[in-house]
Order: sequence, then structure tokens, then C-alpha cells
Amino acid sequence: MTKQSADDEWASHPIISRAAPLLSTKSSVAVTFINLVKSMFGAGFLALPYAVRNIGYIGGLVGVPLLTICIELGIRCLLRVKRELRVRGYRDEELTYAGIGRILLGKVGLVAVLITLAVGQLGTCAAYIIFTQQTMTQFYDGLPGWAYGIMMASLQMLLCQIRVLDGLRWTSAVGCVLVLLIFTTIYIYNLHSLGKEGASADLVPFDGRVRYFPRFIGIVTFAIEGITMVLPLEAAMREPKYFMTVVDGSLVACAIVLLTFGELGYMVYGDATNDMITQNMSGAIVQIVDGLLMVNLIFTFPIQMFPVTEILDKEFVPRDSSHRELWRTLIRIVCVSAVSTFAILVPSLGGTLGIMGGFCFIFIGVLFPVLFFLILFEEILSSCKFWGLIVLAIIASSVSMLVTVNAIIDTVSGD
Repeated sequence: MTKQSADDEWASHPIISRAAPLLSTKSSVAVTFINLVKSMFGAGFLALPYAVRNIGYIGGLVGVPLLTICIELGIRCLLRVKRELRVRGYRDEELTYAGIGRILLGKVGLVAVLITLAVGQLGTCAAYIIFTQQTMTQFYDGLPGWAYGIMMASLQMLLCQIRVLDGLRWTSAVGCVLVLLIFTTIYIYNLHSLGKEGASADLVPFDGRVRYFPRFIGIVTFAIEGITMVLPLEAAMREPKYFMTVVDGSLVACAIVLLTFGELGYMVYGDATNDMITQNMSGAIVQIVDGLLMVNLIFTFPIQMFPVTEILDKEFVPRDSSHRELWRTLIRIVCVSAVSTFAILVPSLGGTLGIMGGFCFIFIGVLFPVLFFLILFEEILSSCKFWGLIVLAIIASSVSMLVTVNAIIDTVSGD
């Protein structure tokens, strides 16, 4: 594979081009770590006890590390592909997720990545608005849920106008503090409940009911939702040579936190564990936790929306347009409006989490990176590695279909 011509339309991708000339707009190692950890912790982590309930405590001990390893493999494949293409002459501005899809698979690859990435990120944002609607209705039910959705959308139309990734560092820092408070509060509450009342009597080591197994995969994959932020964060990093170390540390931390949080919640509530752990808690602490989480999601929303709006800028807004900033503003308003409309019309948090985790994040986190790696390195891979990756790609595709169909059935049936 050779270098594309200099006038390739990916030559000045906006995720990089505005930040490249100024060192001050590049992110440090610490800021990158904060952004990555923050993007991996949204509303999804509160559903981890429910995920463990659907597979059993032994299944959770095996499943969470296994899924984390698969995502880690996907990230390494993606970064290895990017670095190899850079050696072959491609510029960093061209080597976005969508750009790599286009280089290796042409227009089909570009469209497939763009659609999956957009649906995944927008679905995550929709889940945030759905949770906000549900939480605010619990606080005050004098207004319908859709009214709170419109309020959230109005605020996000302003926050999403931040157009440089490093400009989101303060929202990420605030979000990290809030996540730490929420996690610590729930963890202590559950530990106290476990010590006071003991473990639930209906715990199962492994739930063999295939009907519920896909829920575990979808929720865990969604909970590590920051996989879609890997390339933008690596591109915006001042010292990208340390990026893989940041990724390793972030994923290990996430796996430990998600596993212990999920196992503890399931031990306390057993088969009565709800899809949001706060629904099992009682007292004023529930309102405090929900309030903190809602504020956290407000600050996380712009980070999740960032990759979509930047790609749309590149695809639909000419760099020499006299009304460029106006069009970029309208793109962000339309994206937030579309997400809010979906959240209001389909207010199913569990179904949204399952569909996003099953379809989008398995594809983005595992299937696409493995496919890119196979295409680029097919000639130098050993037979063992080649067929191993082929099997992994087939399994990822099958699991994605299973989880997605299962989530749709849950949403329609209300199960």
C-alpha cells in the first residue's frame, strides 16, 4: 500500500489540524489519562451489578477480564495499524478512525466506520438524556419526562460548542471528581449493607440461561464506552509515545473497578438487583447519588459528542467556507436535537445500553480494529495469528448480532 496523493480530502482532518500548530492545545499525559478514564465511566457502570446478575458471580469474575482483554487487543491492533500507515507516509491528519477505514477499505470502509461511530456515540448521549429524564422525574414529577429532556438538550447545545478537545479538560476533571464521589458513596453503602445483612441467599455462581447472557456482554462493553475516544485522544496528545501506557493503565483500572463494583452489588441484592443499582438503594443517599451522577453526565456529554461533530465538520463543511463556523454550530445543534428526540420517543435505558454495547461498541472496539490489522499485515502474519484473528472476528460478529437482537427483544417486550 502506498501513500495517497497530497490533495486527499483527509489531508486536513479537523480533529488534528486546528490543534497541531499550537503546543498549548495539545494534551499532556495527565490530561489524556483524565479524558480517557472519564470517557470510560458514564451511566453504564451503575448497571454492572445487574450485568453480573445475568451471568452469576463466577461468570462475572471470568467475563469482565475477558471482555477487557478483547477490547485491549482491539485498541492495540488499531494503534499498530495507525503507526504502520504513518511509517508508509500517511500524515496524522489522515489517520483518524474513519480515515483508516477509507485507506484500507475505500468508500465502503469509510461509510461503515462513520455510521457505526456516529450511532455509538449518539446512542451513548441518548442514554445520558434518558437517565436524566428518569432521575429528574423522581426528584419532581410535576413535569413530564420529555420536559427534562428538552432542558438537558438546551444545555448541551451550548456545551457542545467547545471545538478543541483540550478545551474539555475542565469538564473531564469535574466529571472525574463526581464519578469518584458517586462510586465511593455507592461502594461504601453496599459494603455497609453487606456487613450488616450479609450476602443475598439467592446468589448463583453461573447463570446458564442463554437468554440473559447477552445482557452481560452488552452492558460491560457499553460500560467501557471510552473505546471510541482512543484515536482522538492519541492524536491530541503532546507525547503520543506514552499513549499505550495510558491506555493500559486506564483499562486495568476500569476492569478492577467494574468487576469489584458489579460483584459487590450482586452479592448484596442477589436476584433482586435492578438494571440501575440506585433503584435498590433507599434513603436520602439515593437522591444525592442520582443528583451527582446527573451533573457528571452533563459534563461527559460533550466529550462523547466530540468525535461525531468533528467528523461531520470534515465531511460537510468546506475549510474555505465563509460561513464555516455558522455551519459547525448548526451541526452541533442538529446532533443534540436528534439525540434528544430519540431519547424522548424511546425512553428505554436498558434497551439503549444493550443495543449500543452489542452493535456499536463490539464493532468499534474489536471487529473493525482486527479487520484493519488483518488487511494490513496479512502477508507477514503467521498462520496461527492469522486464523486466530479470523476466529476472533467471527466470534465478535456473532456475539454482536446476538446481543443486539436480544436488546431489541427486551426493549419491545419490556422484559
